[in-house]
Amino acid sequence: LLRKVNFVSYVCTITTTAFVLEILAGLAVHKFQNYNGIQNQSTKLLVLTAIFVSPIIETCIAQWIPYETLGRFGFGDKTRFFVCWTIFVVLHLSNGAGSSLVAGFVGGFFLTLTYYIWRNVSVSAAFIATVVCHSINNILALAIIYGSGLA
Repeated sequence: LLRKVNFVSYVCTITTTAFVLEILAGLAVHKFQNYNGIQNQSTKLLVLTAIFVSPIIETCIAQWIPYETLGRFGFGDKTRFFVCWTIFVVLHLSNGAGSSLVAGFVGGFFLTLTYYIWRNVSVSAAFIATVVCHSINNILALAIIYGSGLA
């Protein structure tokens, strides 16, 4: 199946789907979201971190290392998927309930799904697809947060 799927089409489709669901979830939890962390950071550092650093580090911590390690110990895909998704949610708990739900639960599901799907092609394809989707998602999120005056 994946050999017939265009990488760019997949990235655009999964990122758009995830982002629309994140916007809907974000609207539901907006009053619980705290944007003070964003307000207290320099814009250049925030953009650099959100677009380049975080997607790489979070893909390592929440998808690549646990998925591959659990696989070596014989765990099945469902267990590996759930563990990776849970780790991603936990990584976003420190940013508040809104971030945990929107970025962690919804975004984490789609990023873990991306890793899982592209893992059938190769580890590097899974890693790159996940980082690219994560980066694009963060670009869109920053555009909405800054464009709407929330930060």
